[in-house]
Amino acid sequence: DSKEVDIDIEIDGTRFAIMCKDWTRDIGPSVIQTFDGILTQLKSGTVGVVVTPDEGNFSFNCIKRAKNSIHHIILTKKSYICRDLKIGKQSFEQLKKYVETICL
Repeated sequence: DSKEVDIDIEIDGTRFAIMCKDWTRDIGPSVIQTFDGILTQLKSGTVGVVVTPDEGNFSFNCIKRAKNSIHHIILTKKSYICRDLKIGKQSFEQLKKYVETICL
């Protein structure tokens, strides 16, 4: 279910479901497997985003699983979220308040 989604936000016409993982260990493919199930229940076209702290990492199999997903899933670090989501400065400010308070 969608309780694993930390931030559900629409920016510039695109809906993002953001899952924050404050982990020091590598994020594995099971996170993407779970997220795939969640994204299936959400509005079609929702972009999934998994965010780690800057020192966090995604395992090779996690990256592979995300690339092979039927959903659009972006894997990113906290400092790069706005760049990787390709959003502008105004939208960045909108998202930043959520990331700072909810993520990490």
